[in-house]
Amino acid sequence: MSGERTRLGQAIVVRPIRPGDQAGLRGCKGGTPEQVDQQVRWTVSERGPGVLEHLVAEITGQLVGTAMLMLKGAHASVGTDGQIDLCRKRVDPRVGRLDDWVVAGDHQRQGVGSTLAHAVIAEARAWGLARLETSTENPAAAAAMRKLGFIEYGQLPVLAKHSDTSPGGQHEVHFYMDL
Repeated sequence: MSGERTRLGQAIVVRPIRPGDQAGLRGCKGGTPEQVDQQVRWTVSERGPGVLEHLVAEITGQLVGTAMLMLKGAHASVGTDGQIDLCRKRVDPRVGRLDDWVVAGDHQRQGVGSTLAHAVIAEARAWGLARLETSTENPAAAAAMRKLGFIEYGQLPVLAKHSDTSPGGQHEVHFYMDL
């Protein structure tokens, strides 16, 4: 899953997440350290073909991005005991979702995000999926999705309680790509 280079010529290595990646992920995505730690533990244990793939991007050994592929409808469910489970009750086995697509701020616009997205698209094809969907409130991510070939199919207004955290109060834009 490697071979791409940043605009500065540095090699981008894309690989599955593994135990011990928590500290590196804290530097490129939001959430408390405990939330990131819990997500890594959960995705490492749930990873599997046709179920969940959590990829990370590295440059010179430093984690600089992340992206996940799950079946549409699958989602994390937190039990009363605090354990995270993958709920698969209403999945569509033909459609995947590109989620948690994040690149560390100082590595954005260097090809890391597109390298991660291409890896997720390749994995979705390997799973035999017919379509890949995603959504974002971030205008730069929406532009990147269009450049990657995703087709916009709708927008939702940002909920009032989230409008202060959304860049410019943007809409949530929904995309799909037939594979």
